[in-house]
Amino acid sequence: LPSNVFWQWMTFGGLAIGVNGGTGANTNPVKVDSTSTAAALGGSPPKAKYIAVWNSRVWVAHASNLSRIQGSALGLPEDWTATGAAGAVTIDVDTNDGDKITGLFSTRDALYIFKRRSIHRLVASAVPNTDANNIRREVVTKDVGCVSAYSIQQVPNDVIFLSEQGIASLVLVQTA
Repeated sequence: LPSNVFWQWMTFGGLAIGVNGGTGANTNPVKVDSTSTAAALGGSPPKAKYIAVWNSRVWVAHASNLSRIQGSALGLPEDWTATGAAGAVTIDVDTNDGDKITGLFSTRDALYIFKRRSIHRLVASAVPNTDANNIRREVVTKDVGCVSAYSIQQVPNDVIFLSEQGIASLVLVQTA
């Protein structure tokens, strides 16, 4: 594994899955299984900067298309091409705003997508909540964002993060 970059890790389906934000060689998402052996994540996942697990899918923010997130097929962290209700999901987040995704954070009810000057979320709009066709993006705010994925921290009943204005609270941002 490259050691000169920051890594983000999540666990899903018995795998530890890591991304390092690179776009060159040896920067594909990796997996570590119960044998503690690192290998390339199967399927065709995009090279990614940030990772989260939400709604029975692994979600990543692309390393080259800086306003795109992609979710794996339902329950299958190594399937990024299946289509249909249980298939992979690709969502572009305000591609023309001149901003880039700076982090992902998941809760039980939503996947938050942070950009430097805005926050968006994915929510299930209908039942079944895992159907790719029932996932909708909402704008939380266009007044504040997150400057670094590594500053996003869950605290009791809230998520705090570093914004251009200083430390910010997701709860306060959503009620403003």
